[in-house]
Amino acid sequence: MRICYLMRHLSALIFVNCHWQIMDFWLSRFVLEVRKKDREPYPPNTIYQLCCGLQRHLREHGRADVKMFENAFLHGFRTTLDGEMKRLNMTGMFVKKKQAEPIAVEQEERLWDMHGTTW
Repeated sequence: MRICYLMRHLSALIFVNCHWQIMDFWLSRFVLEVRKKDREPYPPNTIYQLCCGLQRHLREHGRADVKMFENAFLHGFRTTLDGEMKRLNMTGMFVKKKQAEPIAVEQEERLWDMHGTTW
């Protein structure tokens, strides 16, 4: 258990101090491979929020220079994130169909009676 804890923090430390090209590669891989515990993909907005969390972690650990959505060195990551978000949206899995319940004739008449026809 202690070794796992040390490895996790050591790998996080290495990531915080790594070169731009390495960061670009691993952030891109993260976007493509991150999944829920049941192996289903996250919704596109959730992946974006996870990346924002990674940026905050980097900023809090001495890498304020990393602006994942602006830095030219992380263009590959942004391209990958954009493509993956578009791909997931195109599957239609995460589209919530907004539809109102139909109003019965009696309900409509009651609404007209309550508010009158003051046109």
